[in-house]
Amino acid sequence: MSVVVALFLAGTVAYLVVRPRATQGGGSTDVPLPPDITDILDEGDSGRNLAIQVQDKENPDRLAAELLAARYDPDGPSHRKVEQPRAWLFGEDGSTWYIEADKGRFYIPEGNDQPRSGSLTGHVRARRFGPDAAGRPDPETAMPTVTATTDAPLHFDLDVYSFETEGRLHVESDELDFVGRGVFAVLNEQRESLSRLRVDHGEKLTYTPGDEPAAPPISSVDRVGPTTVLTAFTPAGSTAAQAETPASPEQVEPQSAAQPPAMPGAPKIDLYQTRFNDHVVVTHGSEVIKSDLLTVWTRLIDNKIPDRSRPQSARGPMPAMLSDLLPSLAAATPDPIGAAPPAGTPDSDAVLSPEPAPGVDPAAPNQTHPPAAEPVVLTWDGPMEVVPLQNEPSELTMGDDVALRFDVTEGHVEFEDTTTHAAGRAQTASYFEGRERVELIGPAGSVELESPESGRISGANSMYIELGAGVVMIPTAGELTGAQHDDTPGAESPQRIRWRSSAMFSFALKDGRMTDRIERARFEGGVEGASRDSTLNGERIDAIFDSEEGGDPRLVQLNAEKARGDDGRGGTLAGDGLEVHFAPGSRGDDLDPTRVIITGSALARREGGESIRADRIDASLTRKDDGDITVTQADAEGSVVFNDGRGAEGRGDHLEADALAENAVITGEGSRVSSGTASITGAHIELDNAKRTVLVEGPGTFSQADSDGKSIEATWDEKMFFDDLAGRLDCVGQTTAESIDADGTRDHVEAHRLEITLDPYSNNGHDLNQRLRSAIAFGNGDAMASIESRRVAVGTLPEEPRVDEIFHLEGGEIRFAARDDRLDVPGPGKLFVLDRRPDADNAGNDGNAIIGAGGRRGTTLFTWTGSLGFDRRAGEAVFADGVRVAHKPLTQAAITELTADSLVARFTKEEGSSLAEGGEFDGALRFAEARGGALLHVDRRREIAADHLIYDAIRGVVQAESGPSGHVEVTDLLRGTTSHPRAILWDMREDRIELTEPGSVVAPE
Repeated sequence: MSVVVALFLAGTVAYLVVRPRATQGGGSTDVPLPPDITDILDEGDSGRNLAIQVQDKENPDRLAAELLAARYDPDGPSHRKVEQPRAWLFGEDGSTWYIEADKGRFYIPEGNDQPRSGSLTGHVRARRFGPDAAGRPDPETAMPTVTATTDAPLHFDLDVYSFETEGRLHVESDELDFVGRGVFAVLNEQRESLSRLRVDHGEKLTYTPGDEPAAPPISSVDRVGPTTVLTAFTPAGSTAAQAETPASPEQVEPQSAAQPPAMPGAPKIDLYQTRFNDHVVVTHGSEVIKSDLLTVWTRLIDNKIPDRSRPQSARGPMPAMLSDLLPSLAAATPDPIGAAPPAGTPDSDAVLSPEPAPGVDPAAPNQTHPPAAEPVVLTWDGPMEVVPLQNEPSELTMGDDVALRFDVTEGHVEFEDTTTHAAGRAQTASYFEGRERVELIGPAGSVELESPESGRISGANSMYIELGAGVVMIPTAGELTGAQHDDTPGAESPQRIRWRSSAMFSFALKDGRMTDRIERARFEGGVEGASRDSTLNGERIDAIFDSEEGGDPRLVQLNAEKARGDDGRGGTLAGDGLEVHFAPGSRGDDLDPTRVIITGSALARREGGESIRADRIDASLTRKDDGDITVTQADAEGSVVFNDGRGAEGRGDHLEADALAENAVITGEGSRVSSGTASITGAHIELDNAKRTVLVEGPGTFSQADSDGKSIEATWDEKMFFDDLAGRLDCVGQTTAESIDADGTRDHVEAHRLEITLDPYSNNGHDLNQRLRSAIAFGNGDAMASIESRRVAVGTLPEEPRVDEIFHLEGGEIRFAARDDRLDVPGPGKLFVLDRRPDADNAGNDGNAIIGAGGRRGTTLFTWTGSLGFDRRAGEAVFADGVRVAHKPLTQAAITELTADSLVARFTKEEGSSLAEGGEFDGALRFAEARGGALLHVDRRREIAADHLIYDAIRGVVQAESGPSGHVEVTDLLRGTTSHPRAILWDMREDRIELTEPGSVVAPE
């Protein structure tokens, strides 16, 4: 409002002349009251050196204004001509206005004491001087803060308080430079407001922000209000007048009031709408806005723009869109037009009230602002009009006191930075000063911002920029493309983000103002991101930047919901939530991802390679020398399923993996690791690929199945450790191991501890099916270790097998040497053998005690207290100390027992093969040799005792002999007779005994 009033300061001359004169009841003063003005300016009178003073009614001692003229003459009925009219206006703050022209003409109807209308012509000029000038500064030497001139007559009509000039009006100040032609204004004296302002042809309005606090608007500071007119003059015809010497009236010097006069009652509110039409161009440095129409809405309270505690900073820099992609919204933002005023000027608006700063030294040659301040230049070709509003417009209903809007009738509002060539467009661009909000609107996705160096935002219907909060909102679908984006068919190199719902960008603030340092970017609704071969899709993507002052913003974190990312080289990330952390790039790249966190149905996979599925995955990343990104560490939780890409896979509740050390820990009940057909389960599994070891803490299992249907199962309840380099497997705690062939044949081991040695791992010609070297099964105080083999009948179904052979071995320690195909039990033990296969060779046997109707087939139990050495390749077992053998033929209930101090037994096997080479041990006893206290019991019918006893199961012959000092004792338990030969030969098939060197015979009486 103050600028609008300043445009027409020349009209104040007439305004002062028509002030009502003082009444006798007015304030006291030592200055004598002059005659009535009509007594001076009677019809036909002329005079020189007219001087009229205006006293402040509220403070009679203060001079408010003074009107001077070198000469006045009549000009027809009720008109007066004046020459060299000049006027001084003294503001309450100490500032001064000086108004002058070459000539003037006033209309004063007969009987009136004040002009009703008139004009000023010839070099019409008004100048304002700051408070430091004090009193009446010399207009020729003092530096004005505001100057207004027009090259055509200025007409005024005080009946309607209108002022008009058809010429070119030019207003200049430290901050303002206005040029327009054909100006018409109507004032509301009672409200001290503007009723209408029109400029027929606009030219230019330039605003240069200053650094010093500005004075309050002229409309409030320089208001004279109701005054008393005091005159000090030389009457017409006096000596002084005839001598044409300047009058020296007794003057009341202007004095500054202690404080502005209080406004009675409620504050006065005025609402205005200002329009600039046709080819509107706003320029701020290299930033340009073009439109057809600029509309400004303003709310004044007591003729001032209210202080809404806006940020006290000179001017915030233009906001940026997305640092790397669209560095600046400079061209898109009407911030220079509606920027917050300089510090200390909360009651003035950048466009409508740029009052110059007080305190300017009148003797200074130049009081303009430093050239570093960038001016804001507004140009237009058509009319400008200011009209008051009766009701509050919608543009000011949200607490704003100033609002601007750029519109077009066709095409778009265009904005551009001519230095960076960043540009944009919208159908309308609005700025709301109170909220510091910019709105860009355009139908059908026509809002667009573009930077040749960084990229483009397009496809949006609207965009909202909160300068005070540093936030940019796009509540519609849109697309963001990088500067390197190329969608040419055949040469596609995408660099874009598309979204279907909304986008938001947050920028750093400085001194309460928005900067171009982006802090955050968020995209929602079917977001699709692509960068060359890589893609990232999600329902929401949130990017966080490090925007340190003085540096380029750097992406530090990327969050996505319902996300799926592909690196274009077979790598995939997916999950309900995705969080990626970045660090400064290495090896020539801008950014390196350093950490990835995936939550909810998390997936990290490389096609044909490693993969992880879990409820949550947390992985650390690094860039390799070849430029690829690789995982260094990974932590997965909840229903973890993984694959190392080399055939190993697993699952568990928790996975910790160190890719550099090549180790991993899988925990959780039921955790499992498998490779090929082999798998390991346990609650805590540690894999060390570099050392090629596996450790299972706590109970666990091992299983393997080959293509031939053979399976191996093992369990333990304390710990399992496997060292591939050493070829060592340890199972601690209650351990079981079982091997089952496709036909149902089963080998079973039970031990408190099981140690297995395999061929060590070798990089050169390594056989993945490492061969067994040795195995040791340990028992404990409560139970012995055991080994059992069960063979099924040929031709039986696997689901219903018939067991024909059982080999069951027990001992405190059982040792197996695979290469020698040897079993050793270095302590007490037990061996049970079942063989119930048909024996064609013995089908017609008469069923003697040893062989029975089933021949040599049947069950045999060996026990001993010393040791067992079993050479399975040779089919020979050596039992020591306390040996006992019990045999039962298949078809008889009779049991034959043999005891001795030691025993050597030989068993049958497949010809030409050993068990270590895949040969089958059939469990059939071939030969037994007992030494030392041998005692043979045959079904309670016959008993043979000897130092040395040999049983040939193939021929069915028993041979017994005594030692050097002993004899054989043969007892017929049925007859009660005993003989003591030196040796015997018993043909068991014929049940015929031959006595060698017979001795005595004892028979019952």
